[in-house]
Amino acid sequence: ARAAEDGTLAEVATFDAASYGYAVSAREGVIYLLDPGRGVHVISVADPAAPSELALFPAAGALCLDRSNAHVFLGADSTLVVIDATDPSVPTGVARLDLSGRVRGLCVVGDYVVAAVDSAGIDIVSVADPSAPTLVGSLALSGYAYGVDVWEGIAYVAAWSGGLRIVALDDPAHPLEIGSLETSGAARSVTLAGSFAYVSEQSWISIVSIDDPTQPAEVGAFQAGLPTRVDIVGEVAVVAHDWRGLSLVSLGDRTNPQEVALLDTADRATDVIVQGDLAFVADQAGGLYVFRIVGEDGP
Repeated sequence: ARAAEDGTLAEVATFDAASYGYAVSAREGVIYLLDPGRGVHVISVADPAAPSELALFPAAGALCLDRSNAHVFLGADSTLVVIDATDPSVPTGVARLDLSGRVRGLCVVGDYVVAAVDSAGIDIVSVADPSAPTLVGSLALSGYAYGVDVWEGIAYVAAWSGGLRIVALDDPAHPLEIGSLETSGAARSVTLAGSFAYVSEQSWISIVSIDDPTQPAEVGAFQAGLPTRVDIVGEVAVVAHDWRGLSLVSLGDRTNPQEVALLDTADRATDVIVQGDLAFVADQAGGLYVFRIVGEDGP
């Protein structure tokens, strides 16, 4: 295993299986690795040092995924695909729903899926019955909706040239834009943690205060790769840096965040999700990487 110079990151395992890791989601002991050419690899990480494939759900063209309880939701071109993964070794497609545009990002919140659908803005889908998803609302936005995250009934949308768009979902049938923030780069993805939104803008991540969602304000930024995904653990940002690999960024001072660890990967790290002290990284041709996070600021 390799470790970062300050000892805060250590490689635990890799998983290839001829996969192309583009996006990743997780439930306890199971990883869902999205390969746009083949579909979703369902991988057991009961032993993180020895990942093993349980199943492959074919879904060519899928670009994003999220999960809720025993269901996995995919964006495949302009279609929402619902997978019953109650038994991880036998994932079963149970529904498909045409959406307003090409699905770039998904966020599952309770009985709803919020989909970023490119030039069409966002769609809100009821999945109270996952076998019969229903489109209940849509909203056109400035720019191209690429990523979305939701907190306390408010959707934060990374809208490429449209920057960060903020949408109230109190009435899912009638979403209402309540705020926005112009970004200096194309906004590709957004992650929420506490009272901050972390917005990927090509080669950096902006830290945006959302204490007042109607008046978002940038408070800091740090270097990142393209494209970039981030997960937040306490006062640490765990960042998939594209060609740079995986890094940890200290958020003790959000006006001046500092990178404290960096590990290279075989290809391009495009997504990351953290569970406990483990970071699972989608690494394109490198497949899946498993890293352990240790140190004073991390788990």
